[in-house]
Amino acid sequence: MRRLGGVVWLNTTVAVVATAAMLTNFVYDKHLFNVLEVNETSYSNSTDQGFIFNITRGAGRDVFELTQPKPYYFLASGGYCYNGMKVAVNVVEFVPAPQPSPATSGVKVCKKYLTSGGNIAEYNKS
Repeated sequence: MRRLGGVVWLNTTVAVVATAAMLTNFVYDKHLFNVLEVNETSYSNSTDQGFIFNITRGAGRDVFELTQPKPYYFLASGGYCYNGMKVAVNVVEFVPAPQPSPATSGVKVCKKYLTSGGNIAEYNKS
């Protein structure tokens, strides 16, 4: 069992909302494993043939930048992928919630206030 930024590698798909470039940390035993970015077909078939990028830098604590809103597929080669050491990360573009619109005409504003004579009066405006 291995972790990807706190996520366990068990044939997992992770949805990530990114507002800017995001860094993903891979931590593993550098003497046994590696990390490859692959396409969806290679990910589904657990094969490292024609991998896109070798994340492995030899330290066993490698960082990969998720720069675009798209699915990313990672696996460990050498047959470990068949044992579940693969993860898919779906980076989606952050879309902020729409702001509420300001009050429109036809809305009545009613304020109560205390007059100088000590009486309560109302101010209504349409």
